Amino acid sequence: MLINTDAWFEFQDISINVIVPTVLLTAAFFIFAIGAGLRAQRRKPATGAEGIVGEHGVAFTKLNPSGQVKVHGELWNAESLDGPCRKTPASSLRKCATCRCG
Repeated sequence: MLINTDAWFEFQDISINVIVPTVLLTAAFFIFAIGAGLRAQRRKPATGAEGIVGEHGVAFTKLNPSGQVKVHGELWNAESLDGPCRKTPASSLRKCATCRCG
């Protein structure tokens, strides 16, 4: 038993003024922590091949059908899904094909 009610000193017990705020603060913390965890699970991946899906990049080499593209300053091996794509100058960021990176 947490508290011995048969103690000879009757003045020692836990006040309701301590129990209620403690329970509420603990519940609020866990609700916040679980909510933050669920939001993190639903967020789009930020790294790796999954994180660059839908991004625009520069064809670093000719894609016929595979080659290299530069996305966010990183070189990726890519495969053109829309046909051949010529190497684009570094100054132009135009989309010439839909690519699958990996």
